[in-house]
Amino acid sequence: MSTEKASAKCEFRESDFKRPPVSREYVAALESRIASLEGFLARLKEASNDERNQILDEVEIKDYVPSFSSLPLEDEAALSEALTKATLQETLDGSMIYHGPTSIFQNDYGDTCGSSSGNSKKSPFQDDRSNLINQTMRLCLGLFFYWQYPLFMFIDREAFVAEFEDNPIDGDFCSPPLIYAAAAIGALMSKDPDIRSRAQGFADTAQIILTTEGLSAPRPTSVQALLCCGYYEVGQGNISRGWMFAGMAFRMGQDIGFQREPTHWGSEDRPNSKSPFPFDNEFRRRIYWGCFLSDKIFSLFLGRPTFMYENDADVNLSEPLPHDPPVWENWLFSHDLGFLKTVRPAGPKLTLLFNQQIELARIIHDMLSTTFAPRKKTDAHARRWTEVSLNKLNARLVAWHEALPTNMRWKKWFTNKDNLQVNVAILQ
Repeated sequence: MSTEKASAKCEFRESDFKRPPVSREYVAALESRIASLEGFLARLKEASNDERNQILDEVEIKDYVPSFSSLPLEDEAALSEALTKATLQETLDGSMIYHGPTSIFQNDYGDTCGSSSGNSKKSPFQDDRSNLINQTMRLCLGLFFYWQYPLFMFIDREAFVAEFEDNPIDGDFCSPPLIYAAAAIGALMSKDPDIRSRAQGFADTAQIILTTEGLSAPRPTSVQALLCCGYYEVGQGNISRGWMFAGMAFRMGQDIGFQREPTHWGSEDRPNSKSPFPFDNEFRRRIYWGCFLSDKIFSLFLGRPTFMYENDADVNLSEPLPHDPPVWENWLFSHDLGFLKTVRPAGPKLTLLFNQQIELARIIHDMLSTTFAPRKKTDAHARRWTEVSLNKLNARLVAWHEALPTNMRWKKWFTNKDNLQVNVAILQ
Protein backbone atom coordinates (compact mmCIF):
# COMPACT_ATOMS: atom_id res chain seq x y z
CA MET A 1 0.00 0.00 0.00
CA SER A 2 1.43 3.42 -0.97
CA THR A 3 1.43 6.42 1.37
CA GLU A 4 -0.68 8.34 -1.15
CA LYS A 5 -3.54 5.83 -1.01
CA ALA A 6 -3.30 5.62 2.77
CA SER A 7 -3.32 9.44 3.05
CA ALA A 8 -0.20 9.17 5.23
CA LYS A 9 2.94 11.29 5.34
CA CYS A 10 5.95 9.77 3.60
CA GLU A 11 9.01 9.85 5.82
CA PHE A 12 12.60 8.86 5.05
CA ARG A 13 15.21 7.78 7.52
CA GLU A 14 18.68 9.37 7.34
CA SER A 15 20.16 5.90 7.06
CA ASP A 16 18.77 3.61 4.40
CA PHE A 17 20.03 0.48 6.12
CA LYS A 18 17.37 -1.90 7.37
CA ARG A 19 17.21 -2.23 11.10
CA PRO A 20 17.14 -5.71 12.62
CA PRO A 21 13.67 -6.62 13.91
CA VAL A 22 13.04 -6.28 17.63
CA SER A 23 12.36 -9.59 19.33
CA ARG A 24 8.83 -10.39 20.52
CA GLU A 25 10.14 -11.10 24.03
CA TYR A 26 11.75 -7.66 24.27
CA VAL A 27 8.52 -5.93 23.17
CA ALA A 28 6.48 -7.93 25.69
CA ALA A 29 8.89 -7.02 28.48
CA LEU A 30 8.66 -3.32 27.62
CA GLU A 31 4.86 -3.45 27.44
CA SER A 32 4.76 -5.11 30.86
CA ARG A 33 7.04 -2.44 32.35
CA ILE A 34 4.96 0.37 30.85
CA ALA A 35 1.71 -1.15 32.15
CA SER A 36 3.25 -1.52 35.60
CA LEU A 37 4.44 2.10 35.55
CA GLU A 38 1.03 3.37 34.45
CA GLY A 39 -0.68 1.43 37.26
CA PHE A 40 1.83 2.82 39.77
CA LEU A 41 1.18 6.41 38.62
CA ALA A 42 -2.60 5.87 38.85
CA ARG A 43 -2.29 4.62 42.45
CA LEU A 44 -0.02 7.53 43.28
CA LYS A 45 -2.50 10.04 41.87
CA GLU A 46 -5.47 8.69 43.86
CA ALA A 47 -3.61 8.27 47.17
CA SER A 48 -3.64 10.77 50.02
CA ASN A 49 -0.46 12.47 51.20
CA ASP A 50 0.28 9.85 53.85
CA GLU A 51 -0.55 6.98 51.52
CA ARG A 52 1.57 8.55 48.75
CA ASN A 53 4.62 8.69 51.03
CA GLN A 54 4.08 5.08 52.05
CA ILE A 55 3.81 3.99 48.40
CA LEU A 56 7.05 5.82 47.53
CA ASP A 57 8.83 4.24 50.50
CA GLU A 58 7.77 0.75 49.44
CA VAL A 59 8.52 1.08 45.74
CA GLU A 60 11.43 -0.94 44.37
CA ILE A 61 13.04 0.42 41.22
CA LYS A 62 14.57 -2.47 39.33
CA ASP A 63 16.68 -2.20 36.22
CA TYR A 64 16.19 -4.83 33.55
CA VAL A 65 20.00 -4.88 33.10
CA PRO A 66 21.63 -6.94 35.88
CA SER A 67 24.04 -4.85 37.94
CA PHE A 68 27.56 -5.84 38.99
CA SER A 69 26.66 -5.70 42.68
CA SER A 70 23.75 -8.12 42.24
CA LEU A 71 25.97 -10.91 40.99
CA PRO A 72 26.82 -13.86 43.25
CA LEU A 73 30.24 -13.62 44.87
CA GLU A 74 31.75 -16.31 42.66
CA ASP A 75 30.47 -14.61 39.49
CA GLU A 76 31.64 -11.22 40.75
CA ALA A 77 35.14 -12.61 41.37
CA ALA A 78 35.22 -14.17 37.90
CA LEU A 79 34.15 -10.89 36.29
CA SER A 80 36.73 -8.92 38.28
CA GLU A 81 39.47 -11.33 37.19
CA ALA A 82 38.38 -11.07 33.56
CA LEU A 83 38.55 -7.26 33.71
CA THR A 84 42.20 -7.35 34.83
CA LYS A 85 43.45 -10.47 33.05
CA ALA A 86 46.79 -10.01 31.32
CA THR A 87 49.46 -12.28 29.92
CA LEU A 88 53.07 -12.12 28.79
CA GLN A 89 53.59 -14.07 25.58
CA GLU A 90 57.05 -15.08 24.39
CA THR A 91 58.12 -14.46 20.80
CA LEU A 92 60.59 -16.52 18.79
CA ASP A 93 63.49 -14.22 19.69
CA GLY A 94 62.77 -14.49 23.42
CA SER A 95 61.06 -11.11 23.81
CA MET A 96 57.96 -10.94 25.96
CA ILE A 97 54.87 -9.16 24.64
CA TYR A 98 52.19 -7.87 27.02
CA HIS A 99 48.50 -8.41 26.29
CA GLY A 100 45.88 -6.75 28.47
CA PRO A 101 42.26 -7.80 29.09
CA THR A 102 40.89 -6.33 25.83
CA SER A 103 43.66 -7.63 23.55
CA ILE A 104 42.42 -9.61 20.56
CA PHE A 105 45.71 -11.58 20.73
CA GLN A 106 45.17 -12.65 24.35
CA ASN A 107 45.21 -16.36 23.48
CA ASP A 108 46.66 -16.21 19.98
CA TYR A 109 50.12 -17.52 20.78
CA GLY A 110 50.97 -18.71 17.29
CA ASP A 111 50.61 -15.44 15.40
CA THR A 112 52.21 -13.44 18.17
CA CYS A 113 55.25 -15.67 18.35
CA GLY A 114 55.78 -15.39 14.62
CA SER A 115 55.48 -11.63 14.50
CA SER A 116 59.08 -10.93 15.47
CA SER A 117 62.17 -11.77 13.52
CA GLY A 118 64.20 -13.95 15.79
CA ASN A 119 67.06 -14.44 13.33
CA SER A 120 68.11 -10.80 12.94
CA LYS A 121 71.86 -10.45 12.56
CA LYS A 122 73.63 -8.33 15.15
CA SER A 123 75.49 -5.27 13.93
CA PRO A 124 79.30 -5.06 14.16
CA PHE A 125 78.81 -2.53 16.95
CA GLN A 126 77.46 -5.36 19.10
CA ASP A 127 79.73 -8.20 18.00
CA ASP A 128 83.06 -6.48 18.72
CA ARG A 129 83.61 -6.58 22.48
CA SER A 130 86.65 -4.32 22.17
CA ASN A 131 84.34 -1.47 21.16
CA LEU A 132 82.35 -2.00 24.34
CA ILE A 133 84.90 -2.97 26.97
CA ASN A 134 87.84 -0.58 27.15
CA GLN A 135 89.13 1.99 29.60
CA THR A 136 87.57 4.95 27.76
CA MET A 137 84.16 3.32 27.92
CA ARG A 138 84.68 2.49 31.60
CA LEU A 139 85.56 6.12 32.34
CA CYS A 140 82.46 7.41 30.53
CA LEU A 141 80.21 4.96 32.35
CA GLY A 142 81.82 5.86 35.67
CA LEU A 143 81.21 9.57 35.01
CA PHE A 144 77.64 8.79 34.01
CA PHE A 145 76.82 7.02 37.27
CA TYR A 146 78.78 9.53 39.37
CA TRP A 147 76.93 12.58 38.08
CA GLN A 148 73.63 11.31 36.72
CA TYR A 149 72.65 8.20 38.69
CA PRO A 150 70.12 9.96 40.99
CA LEU A 151 68.10 10.88 37.88
CA PHE A 152 68.75 7.61 36.03
CA MET A 153 67.89 5.14 38.75
CA PHE A 154 65.82 3.18 36.25
CA ILE A 155 69.17 1.50 35.53
CA ASP A 156 70.34 -1.02 38.12
CA ARG A 157 73.89 0.26 38.57
CA GLU A 158 75.30 -2.76 40.38
CA ALA A 159 73.76 -5.31 38.00
CA PHE A 160 74.82 -3.20 35.02
CA VAL A 161 78.54 -2.94 35.87
CA ALA A 162 78.66 -6.63 36.83
CA GLU A 163 77.32 -7.73 33.45
CA PHE A 164 79.31 -5.08 31.60
CA GLU A 165 82.52 -6.99 32.30
CA ASP A 166 81.14 -10.51 31.87
CA ASN A 167 78.37 -10.35 29.27
CA PRO A 168 77.93 -6.92 27.67
CA ILE A 169 76.22 -8.23 24.54
CA ASP A 170 73.52 -10.69 25.67
CA GLY A 171 73.05 -9.75 29.32
CA ASP A 172 69.76 -9.17 31.10
CA PHE A 173 70.76 -5.86 32.68
CA CYS A 174 73.31 -4.62 30.15
CA SER A 175 73.23 -4.33 26.35
CA PRO A 176 75.23 -2.55 23.62
CA PRO A 177 72.69 0.25 22.99
CA LEU A 178 72.39 0.93 26.72
CA ILE A 179 76.18 0.99 27.09
CA TYR A 180 76.60 3.48 24.24
CA ALA A 181 73.68 5.67 25.36
CA ALA A 182 74.93 5.89 28.95
CA ALA A 183 78.50 6.48 27.77
CA ALA A 184 77.32 9.36 25.57
CA ILE A 185 75.90 11.17 28.58
CA GLY A 186 78.90 10.29 30.71
CA ALA A 187 81.34 11.61 28.11
CA LEU A 188 79.74 15.04 28.40
CA MET A 189 80.68 15.06 32.08
CA SER A 190 84.39 14.79 31.29
CA LYS A 191 86.78 17.76 31.40
CA ASP A 192 88.88 16.14 28.69
CA PRO A 193 87.84 17.58 25.29
CA ASP A 194 88.87 14.36 23.54
CA ILE A 195 86.47 12.35 25.72
CA ARG A 196 83.68 14.91 25.31
CA SER A 197 84.06 14.81 21.55
CA ARG A 198 83.19 11.11 21.52
CA ALA A 199 79.74 11.67 23.05
CA GLN A 200 77.94 12.23 19.75
CA GLY A 201 79.47 9.12 18.21
CA PHE A 202 78.34 7.02 21.17
CA ALA A 203 74.82 8.46 20.91
CA ASP A 204 74.63 7.84 17.16
CA THR A 205 75.71 4.23 17.61
CA ALA A 206 73.10 3.62 20.32
CA GLN A 207 70.36 5.10 18.16
CA ILE A 208 71.36 3.10 15.08
CA ILE A 209 71.18 -0.15 17.02
CA LEU A 210 67.84 0.77 18.60
CA THR A 211 66.10 1.91 15.42
CA THR A 212 67.42 -0.85 13.14
CA GLU A 213 67.44 -3.84 15.48
CA GLY A 214 65.80 -2.98 18.79
CA LEU A 215 62.26 -2.07 17.77
CA SER A 216 61.30 -5.56 16.56
CA ALA A 217 62.50 -7.21 19.78
CA PRO A 218 61.49 -5.07 22.77
CA ARG A 219 63.64 -5.57 25.86
CA PRO A 220 63.93 -3.78 29.21
CA THR A 221 67.44 -2.60 28.36
CA SER A 222 66.13 -1.08 25.13
CA VAL A 223 63.59 0.92 27.14
CA GLN A 224 66.42 2.19 29.33
CA ALA A 225 68.57 3.03 26.30
CA LEU A 226 65.74 4.93 24.60
CA LEU A 227 65.24 7.02 27.73
CA CYS A 228 68.96 7.82 27.86
CA CYS A 229 68.84 8.85 24.19
CA GLY A 230 65.88 11.08 24.95
CA TYR A 231 67.73 12.89 27.72
CA TYR A 232 70.87 13.19 25.60
CA GLU A 233 69.08 14.72 22.61
CA VAL A 234 67.10 17.22 24.67
CA GLY A 235 70.32 18.21 26.40
CA GLN A 236 71.86 18.86 22.98
CA GLY A 237 68.93 21.05 21.98
CA ASN A 238 67.38 18.45 19.67
CA ILE A 239 64.01 18.68 21.36
CA SER A 240 61.93 16.82 18.78
CA ARG A 241 64.34 13.87 18.65
CA GLY A 242 64.50 13.68 22.42
CA TRP A 243 60.71 13.85 22.72
CA MET A 244 60.34 11.04 20.17
CA PHE A 245 62.89 8.76 21.84
CA ALA A 246 61.22 9.24 25.22
CA GLY A 247 57.82 8.41 23.71
CA MET A 248 59.25 5.26 22.14
CA ALA A 249 60.58 4.23 25.55
CA PHE A 250 57.15 4.64 27.15
CA ARG A 251 55.43 2.65 24.42
CA MET A 252 58.01 -0.13 24.44
CA GLY A 253 57.73 -0.34 28.22
CA GLN A 254 53.99 -0.86 27.94
CA ASP A 255 54.62 -3.45 25.25
CA ILE A 256 56.57 -5.58 27.74
CA GLY A 257 54.02 -4.98 30.51
CA PHE A 258 56.07 -2.87 32.92
CA GLN A 259 52.89 -1.06 34.01
CA ARG A 260 51.75 -4.13 35.96
CA GLU A 261 53.08 -4.91 39.44
CA PRO A 262 55.44 -7.91 39.08
CA THR A 263 54.22 -9.62 42.26
CA HIS A 264 50.68 -9.77 40.83
CA TRP A 265 51.68 -12.04 37.97
CA GLY A 266 50.75 -15.66 38.39
CA SER A 267 53.31 -18.36 37.73
CA GLU A 268 51.51 -19.29 34.53
CA ASP A 269 51.81 -15.71 33.25
CA ARG A 270 55.54 -15.33 33.95
CA PRO A 271 58.11 -16.16 31.28
CA ASN A 272 60.10 -19.34 31.66
CA SER A 273 63.57 -19.26 33.18
CA LYS A 274 65.29 -19.78 29.81
CA SER A 275 63.91 -16.55 28.40
CA PRO A 276 66.41 -13.65 28.13
CA PHE A 277 63.86 -11.41 29.78
CA PRO A 278 64.70 -10.62 33.42
CA PHE A 279 61.69 -10.88 35.70
CA ASP A 280 63.29 -9.23 38.70
CA ASN A 281 60.57 -7.39 40.61
CA GLU A 282 62.61 -4.37 41.63
CA PHE A 283 64.23 -4.15 38.20
CA ARG A 284 60.84 -3.83 36.51
CA ARG A 285 59.55 -1.36 39.11
CA ARG A 286 62.55 0.90 38.57
CA ILE A 287 61.98 0.98 34.82
CA TYR A 288 58.29 1.85 35.18
CA TRP A 289 58.83 4.63 37.71
CA GLY A 290 61.82 5.89 35.76
CA CYS A 291 59.60 6.30 32.71
CA PHE A 292 56.84 7.86 34.85
CA LEU A 293 59.28 10.40 36.28
CA SER A 294 60.89 11.11 32.90
CA ASP A 295 57.47 11.68 31.35
CA LYS A 296 56.74 14.47 33.85
CA ILE A 297 60.21 16.01 33.51
CA PHE A 298 60.02 16.18 29.70
CA SER A 299 56.45 17.48 29.78
CA LEU A 300 57.28 20.12 32.40
CA PHE A 301 60.43 21.41 30.70
CA LEU A 302 58.83 21.43 27.24
CA GLY A 303 55.35 22.56 28.31
CA ARG A 304 53.58 19.58 26.76
CA PRO A 305 50.88 17.11 27.87
CA THR A 306 51.91 14.11 29.93
CA PHE A 307 51.67 10.60 28.50
CA MET A 308 51.62 8.24 31.48
CA TYR A 309 48.71 8.17 33.94
CA GLU A 310 49.10 6.42 37.26
CA ASN A 311 45.62 4.88 36.99
CA ASP A 312 46.87 2.87 34.03
CA ALA A 313 49.31 0.97 36.26
CA ASP A 314 49.41 -0.88 39.58
CA VAL A 315 53.15 -0.84 40.28
CA ASN A 316 54.39 -0.53 43.87
CA LEU A 317 57.02 2.01 44.82
CA SER A 318 60.67 1.08 44.56
CA GLU A 319 62.34 -0.69 47.48
CA PRO A 320 65.97 -0.40 48.65
CA LEU A 321 68.27 -3.21 47.59
CA PRO A 322 71.14 -4.50 49.75
CA HIS A 323 74.56 -3.65 48.33
CA ASP A 324 76.62 -6.38 49.87
CA PRO A 325 79.22 -6.82 48.54
CA PRO A 326 79.74 -3.21 47.31
CA VAL A 327 79.76 -4.07 43.60
CA TRP A 328 79.97 -0.47 42.41
CA GLU A 329 82.92 0.52 44.62
CA ASN A 330 84.77 -2.70 43.85
CA TRP A 331 84.33 -2.13 40.12
CA LEU A 332 85.71 1.42 40.39
CA PHE A 333 88.82 0.46 42.33
CA SER A 334 89.55 -2.57 40.15
CA HIS A 335 89.74 -0.31 37.07
CA ASP A 336 91.63 2.68 38.53
CA LEU A 337 88.47 4.77 38.84
CA GLY A 338 88.50 5.17 42.61
CA PHE A 339 88.34 8.95 42.28
CA LEU A 340 84.71 8.49 41.20
CA LYS A 341 83.71 6.86 44.47
CA THR A 342 80.69 8.73 45.73
CA VAL A 343 80.57 10.23 49.20
CA ARG A 344 76.84 10.83 49.11
CA PRO A 345 74.31 8.38 50.61
CA ALA A 346 74.49 4.80 49.41
CA GLY A 347 71.86 2.91 47.44
CA PRO A 348 69.07 2.55 49.98
CA LYS A 349 69.00 6.29 50.69
CA LEU A 350 69.08 7.01 46.97
CA THR A 351 66.04 4.78 46.59
CA LEU A 352 64.17 6.88 49.14
CA LEU A 353 65.20 9.96 47.19
CA PHE A 354 63.94 8.31 44.00
CA ASN A 355 60.55 7.79 45.64
CA GLN A 356 60.46 11.46 46.63
CA GLN A 357 61.04 12.36 42.99
CA ILE A 358 58.08 10.18 42.09
CA GLU A 359 55.85 12.03 44.56
CA LEU A 360 56.99 15.32 43.04
CA ALA A 361 56.21 13.90 39.59
CA ARG A 362 52.63 13.23 40.72
CA ILE A 363 52.27 16.89 41.67
CA ILE A 364 53.72 17.95 38.32
CA HIS A 365 51.26 15.68 36.50
CA ASP A 366 48.25 17.19 38.29
CA MET A 367 49.62 20.69 37.70
CA LEU A 368 50.01 20.17 33.95
CA SER A 369 46.64 18.45 33.54
CA THR A 370 44.62 21.01 35.55
CA THR A 371 46.30 24.33 36.31
CA PHE A 372 48.01 24.65 32.94
CA ALA A 373 45.49 22.69 30.87
CA PRO A 374 44.57 24.44 27.57
CA ARG A 375 40.84 24.01 28.19
CA LYS A 376 39.96 26.13 31.19
CA LYS A 377 36.83 27.58 32.69
CA THR A 378 35.67 30.67 30.81
CA ASP A 379 32.74 31.75 32.95
CA ALA A 380 32.64 34.41 35.64
CA HIS A 381 34.17 32.01 38.16
CA ALA A 382 37.28 31.32 36.05
CA ARG A 383 39.50 33.72 37.98
CA ARG A 384 38.39 32.26 41.30
CA TRP A 385 39.00 28.74 40.01
CA THR A 386 42.52 29.69 38.91
CA GLU A 387 43.30 31.17 42.32
CA VAL A 388 42.06 28.05 44.10
CA SER A 389 44.04 25.80 41.75
CA LEU A 390 47.25 27.75 42.29
CA ASN A 391 46.73 27.79 46.05
CA LYS A 392 46.27 24.00 46.10
CA LEU A 393 49.37 23.54 43.97
CA ASN A 394 51.44 25.77 46.23
CA ALA A 395 50.16 23.97 49.34
CA ARG A 396 51.07 20.55 47.89
CA LEU A 397 54.56 21.70 46.93
CA VAL A 398 55.19 23.20 50.37
CA ALA A 399 53.87 20.07 52.10
CA TRP A 400 56.08 17.88 49.91
CA HIS A 401 59.16 19.95 50.69
CA GLU A 402 58.43 20.04 54.42
CA ALA A 403 58.11 16.25 54.47
CA LEU A 404 61.59 15.76 53.00
CA PRO A 405 64.18 14.27 55.36
CA THR A 406 66.88 16.70 56.46
CA ASN A 407 69.58 15.12 54.32
CA MET A 408 67.48 15.65 51.17
CA ARG A 409 66.99 19.39 51.60
CA TRP A 410 68.99 22.15 50.02
CA LYS A 411 70.18 24.74 52.50
CA LYS A 412 70.65 28.37 51.53
CA TRP A 413 73.47 28.77 54.02
CA PHE A 414 75.84 26.35 52.30
CA THR A 415 79.35 27.79 52.27
CA ASN A 416 81.81 27.70 49.39
CA LYS A 417 83.65 24.90 51.16
CA ASP A 418 80.57 22.68 51.21
CA ASN A 419 80.01 20.35 48.28
CA LEU A 420 76.42 20.32 47.06
CA GLN A 421 75.54 16.66 46.59
CA VAL A 422 74.25 15.77 43.15
CA ASN A 423 71.26 13.85 44.48
CA VAL A 424 70.14 16.85 46.57
CA ALA A 425 70.62 19.25 43.65
CA ILE A 426 68.51 17.09 41.31
CA LEU A 427 65.67 16.84 43.82
CA GLN A 428 65.47 20.60 44.28
